[in-house]
Amino acid sequence: MIERTSQTSELPPKKSGKGWRGVRFLVKWILLLFCALLFLYGSGYGMMWAYQTVTTGSFFEIRRIDISGTTFVNQEDIRNASGLKLGMNSLKCSISHIEAQIRKNPWIKNVSVIRRLPDAFEIRVREYVPAFWIIHEDRICYADAFGRIIAPVTPDSFISLPSLELLPGGREILPDLDRVLKMMKGLQLPVSMSEISLFRLSAAKGIELFLADRNLTLCIAEDDWNGNLTRMTVVMRDLARRGELNHTREIHADRSSVWASLSQPDQRERQ
Repeated sequence: MIERTSQTSELPPKKSGKGWRGVRFLVKWILLLFCALLFLYGSGYGMMWAYQTVTTGSFFEIRRIDISGTTFVNQEDIRNASGLKLGMNSLKCSISHIEAQIRKNPWIKNVSVIRRLPDAFEIRVREYVPAFWIIHEDRICYADAFGRIIAPVTPDSFISLPSLELLPGGREILPDLDRVLKMMKGLQLPVSMSEISLFRLSAAKGIELFLADRNLTLCIAEDDWNGNLTRMTVVMRDLARRGELNHTREIHADRSSVWASLSQPDQRERQ
């Protein structure tokens, strides 16, 4: 009898693919990171090259500086204060710094700087407008319509203006002065505003106006600016019509009445 022996052969176990997948994943991310770093390096280098090109080339060189709005300030002073010069690269200039430098000039109320690419700058200024001379710290200075000190009066910036004098209580009246002057222009007094040589403000008399060429003083009380001015205008026109305004030395308007004092002592009248 022949015995047959059956042999069972077992296949070797398959190797797990999880380890290979992890390696491939890691290699892929390393390659991506390398590419990203390479891109960033190239981009940074490219940006640096582009920046150096635009800030050193001639395309953005300043060829024109336009200044507008100046009346009392020399344009050359504005240009020097700005620091802008022809041939400078416009992209290297800080607008905020330029505006801050120009604003240091006491005459400048506001300034706007506009960069006009590729080669120009526009500077627009707004100045304080002088309305008076005023004594400030023992110096004669310019002041605006609200009494704000602008700058000292100098020979190279001389402008003939009426003087402003503040007596006790006058500073409280100061905010009304500009409004009173506008009302006077609207009422068309029979005298010219350019004839006024001195404005004196006080709590006792309100606003006093001195017309040196006419030897005339106008006094307006603060109890009713509009009413007092209107009544004063009526009286002054009547005096002018009668030919007596040139002989009038003082006119006071307060508390619903107007007093006019003529050069002859016996011709003082109340309207």
